[in-house]
Amino acid sequence: MKARIALLAALSAGLLFAGLPEDRAHDTYRFEAPAKDWSGALPIGNGRLGGLLFGDPTTETVWVNEMSIWAPPDTWPLTRHGAPLIQTIRDLIFAGKRAEAEALAQNKLLKPNPQLVSSYQPFCNLTLTFGSKDAAYTDYARGVRLDEGVAWATYKQDGVTYTREAFAAYDDDLLVFTLRADKPGALTFDLTANRPNNTLTAIPDGPIRLRLSGSTGEKGVRFEGLLEIRAKGGTVTADSKGTLHVAKADAVEIRLAVATDYNIKDPFKPLTADLRAVCSAALAKVAGQDAAALRAAHAKAFAARFNRVALDIPYTPSGESIETRLARLRQERRLDTESLLLHHDFCRYLLISASRPGCLPGNLQGIWNPLMNPPWDSDFHLDINLSMLYWPAGVWNLPELAEPLTTFAEMAMPHSAEAAREMLGAEGWFLTICSDAWGFPVPFGHTSWGLYVMGGAWLLQDAIAPWRYTQDPAHQARLLPLFREQTRFFLAWLVKHPRTGRLVSGPSTSPENVYRDTAGHGCSVDMGPAHDQELIYATLTDYLTLARALTPEDPLIPRAEAALANLALPTIGPDGALQEWSEPLAEAQPNHRHLSHLYGLIPGRRITLDAEPALCAAAEKSLRKRFAHNYHIVGWSVGLVGGVHARLRQGDAAMETFDYATQHLCANLFTNTTGCPQVSDMNGTPAALCELLLRTEGAAIHILPALPKRLAAAGSFRGLRAEPGLLVDAAWKDGRLTALTVTALRDGTFDLRLPDGPRSVTLTRGQRKQIPTF
Repeated sequence: MKARIALLAALSAGLLFAGLPEDRAHDTYRFEAPAKDWSGALPIGNGRLGGLLFGDPTTETVWVNEMSIWAPPDTWPLTRHGAPLIQTIRDLIFAGKRAEAEALAQNKLLKPNPQLVSSYQPFCNLTLTFGSKDAAYTDYARGVRLDEGVAWATYKQDGVTYTREAFAAYDDDLLVFTLRADKPGALTFDLTANRPNNTLTAIPDGPIRLRLSGSTGEKGVRFEGLLEIRAKGGTVTADSKGTLHVAKADAVEIRLAVATDYNIKDPFKPLTADLRAVCSAALAKVAGQDAAALRAAHAKAFAARFNRVALDIPYTPSGESIETRLARLRQERRLDTESLLLHHDFCRYLLISASRPGCLPGNLQGIWNPLMNPPWDSDFHLDINLSMLYWPAGVWNLPELAEPLTTFAEMAMPHSAEAAREMLGAEGWFLTICSDAWGFPVPFGHTSWGLYVMGGAWLLQDAIAPWRYTQDPAHQARLLPLFREQTRFFLAWLVKHPRTGRLVSGPSTSPENVYRDTAGHGCSVDMGPAHDQELIYATLTDYLTLARALTPEDPLIPRAEAALANLALPTIGPDGALQEWSEPLAEAQPNHRHLSHLYGLIPGRRITLDAEPALCAAAEKSLRKRFAHNYHIVGWSVGLVGGVHARLRQGDAAMETFDYATQHLCANLFTNTTGCPQVSDMNGTPAALCELLLRTEGAAIHILPALPKRLAAAGSFRGLRAEPGLLVDAAWKDGRLTALTVTALRDGTFDLRLPDGPRSVTLTRGQRKQIPTF
């Protein structure tokens, strides 16, 4: 009876619903014309396989990606016996000779070659050619059903209605394409597969299959695919040049399996499996299922993840295509409610499509890349971009999708030990500002970003984030050795500042910023920049939490405790702003896009309004200084600045920041970063939006901590997840919380902070409870 009453109460509060309104889930991400280039193509993916579909009625283009296809590793140019050089640079900085230290680091320690990181590359380009390019068509539309993970296109030509669908089967791990016509025998086309620089071999493998094989080069990744065409009616033939010909079919289904020899545990020891046999087995597994069955299974698996969360704020549907919407947004420079919710849903769709347990994490472009040499190599940027992709994974109740960060760290750690020892004179492991599928660790390039050794530490902060939500003991056990070795690195790397006696990191940089020394020289190297000190504080703190629980007798624990107690922490400068470097130095770029010194506020956890109000005020002053100098806002920094305001509980300022996104969107809604489509940059904005509604700070779970006026009239959310394991449903009206229901994912007492005061609730796992809101 009690359960029935609770259910009825929740229903009456409007908190239980299966997912998004169908028009939003199915029709909002809709286009009225084919893509002109890949920045307008439709993305599909299952975390390992990805596709970009252009949707042209006469020549369909599909770029296919597989997460492990990367260029071969370059030779890692270590500066051997670097410890004495490191010490000299430190001594120069402490002596105030910063320009000399800068020159020594640039010319003697770092290698200048900017092409050391390997690039993520496509598997192939599929081209389907349908008759004349001049054939007219009408009633065109294309889009993605976001809650199902299915792309579609439809049009009329010569009195026939054509429909296409495509998806990356979530559990069956295939790419599937279907083509239909409403008149028999209307489908005739040729299918070819190629790859830039003639690096793909396509040969017939029976009458209805193509075998696609190649590699990224010597010591690179070897890959293979089997493409199979099934036709209802008509004929399918293959010629010796590797073209499949479909003639007069009623309906066509294309299935593509892809395998590589990449070994995620140790990429320098490739797998030895028969890749053709792996692909053949994948196709054989579903040989008895038709396209409808494959689609149903995929849509169910995808929706099970997508529908864990729903955010509903009333709006009047515009019925706009994406093309019309983008033109309006760019002119109005204001993100209306419908567009804000679409962006939130689309970003969830992309995270589900680009990341899955046991795989590499999503890179700068997620898993979508048609270029052999993409911008920034489509690599793993570790100074914010990779991190931002996973910021909302926990609150979206998708913590398992961040598991690849742990997998990547486990792969990279042993390969970076030599670089730590030889180049930096330290034990343990580290990563620099960017890496790749081989775990590239070596500092290189310009000092402002090259002399950055916090990449591994930042990676671990995002790797441990899912555990904060799940408290999974298996994940905890995997994290401990990673944090232990990172801690060993910091214990060797930290030195006492000669004036304060406090431990500082360096030589290092505040990525990717530059200051001016007393003589006006532009410099980057420092001892104890705020960014480093915050990450070291977070690493040591988390190591101690893990080690005290799992290995309480570890002799490293007291060493870490002593270092943490004597660690220099960021201070407030003479101007009242959070000081970026160890001294109050003049900024060479006062409008710099990065806010690295605010790490303790976002995405870090140390600086909060309740625990450190003075530092929060100083962080706000830092941000205002940037904007006073015409802050250089780019695609990813929209979410970063919005996140600053969310952490400061400034909901209206966060919403105004979100408006900047209207100027930084590609044709398909990927982030436009200086003209380059990016995916890893996108999730800062939806993460900040969620934090306006639900935020965990320490043990306190804040409900509607910063509801902005633009969203205050009415709204609700379902399924947002708080640390350390609480699902939250809430509704509001006229700025007031009107309904709140929580579901425990673990036994515990939860400290809820409602707008009208605190509540404490004790629950057992699985228990659902309505909380009075008065």
